[in-house]
Order: sequence, then C-alpha cells, then structure tokens
Amino acid sequence: MKLVVFVTMVLLSIMGARGQQSQGWDQMLKDPDFAGEKFKSQNRVDHYVTHDFSTLFTPRTQFLGFIGDDFQRLKIYYTSISRIPKDPRAYRVDGISIVKSNRITFSGEIRINRVLEYKQHRLGLDDRMKDIGHKAQGVLFASYKFAEDRKQPNSGVFEGSMVFSWYLDIDGVMQYDDIEFHSDSFRNNQYLGTWTQYGSSIRKVANWGEYRIPFSGDLDIGAGEFSPNPKYLEKGWRDRELY
Repeated sequence: MKLVVFVTMVLLSIMGARGQQSQGWDQMLKDPDFAGEKFKSQNRVDHYVTHDFSTLFTPRTQFLGFIGDDFQRLKIYYTSISRIPKDPRAYRVDGISIVKSNRITFSGEIRINRVLEYKQHRLGLDDRMKDIGHKAQGVLFASYKFAEDRKQPNSGVFEGSMVFSWYLDIDGVMQYDDIEFHSDSFRNNQYLGTWTQYGSSIRKVANWGEYRIPFSGDLDIGAGEFSPNPKYLEKGWRDRELY
C-alpha cells in the first residue's frame, strides 16, 4: 500500500472542517505528548536546527494555493529565504502574493517548533532507499507570519502553521523528502493558515503547498496529481500549465 504522507495520515485524522483548521493544528503544535503511532515521541528540534533549512524550504515547484471559502487561486512565490544568525530556529522569508491582478510583496518569518522522527524509515518505490540508505527521516513543524506591504491595496497578514518532510542522507546531509514522490498522495512544504486584512475584521482561510494543498475540500479532484474541480475554474484555475 502506498504511503499516505504526513498531512493526510496524521492531520486529517485529528482535525475537523476547514473552519476549525488553525485551532486543530495549533493544538497539535503545542502538545508535547503528540507523536502518533508512526513517530518517536521525543521532540528533536534542538538537535536538527543545527541544519540550515533555507534551501529546503525553497519550493521545488510552484506552490499551489487558495484563499477564501470559494477557493480563489492564491499564488505564493518566495524570492529569498535565509536563516536568522542569532536564532537558529528562525528564517527570514521575502516573497510575493498574487490574487487575481493584485500583486503584493511580503516579508516575515518561519519559526521551527518541533521536529519528529519516524520510527521506521520510508523506502520509496521498489524500496529504492534500501540500497541508497538514509540515517533518519521525519517531519518538521513550524509557525509562520508573513506581512504584506501596507502601502498596497487589499493587503494584510498571512499566518499559521506549516509542516515539512525531511530525511538525513547517508552522509548526514539534510534533504527534502521526495522519497514517496511517485505516491498519488505525495505532497510537501504544506502551509495552513489565514489571511487577515489590515485595519479590518476580514479574515480568510489561506492554504498552500507543493503538489497538493492542505484542506482543499472539493477543489482538488485529481487522483495521481492535483487537478482543479471544473466548477472553480473561474476562480483562477484555468491556467493548467502552472500545475
């Protein structure tokens, strides 16, 4: 049976509807006893923050994202990511958000909170990692807050939580976990949160990720890969070359 990646395997089992998503994820982040049956219980954050994740957090492909209950397409681009020298858990992120014709720069921070290791290594299609080998494998939890340029119209703040899958190769080098890339449910670099407009009570769900989008409801009807539901094509999903 193909591996159901972390977001599907764990997050969907403990969270409810999208309207409750942030509360559920935040509770998991703060629970020191949470590990799940697939993971070792110890939080190894102090051990693994010695590695620089800046290039790993940089997406390998274009992020897929949506904002609002109508699944309006959200495009997120990172223009730079760098570790903050005095705080090994924190990373400075600069980027651009695009919704319809509204293009806004943003800057902010990703902060690593927890790092869990799998009890058993994932070996991938045809057990390809069995011969290549890797020392450890797991999942990183972080929080993020990205503030858009206040001078731009309809700007605000993205904030929430993210999950990132990693492995430590045989030489001790930290790698982006694409071991299960051929799985239909493969995804990584997943962001779950909200966008709040400056000076307003307007707050919308805003999620994005690589290959799939967390809690995307009936937007994603693809089996082997992301495919938008035709009823949302007018929400910015007609450009199929971008996913």
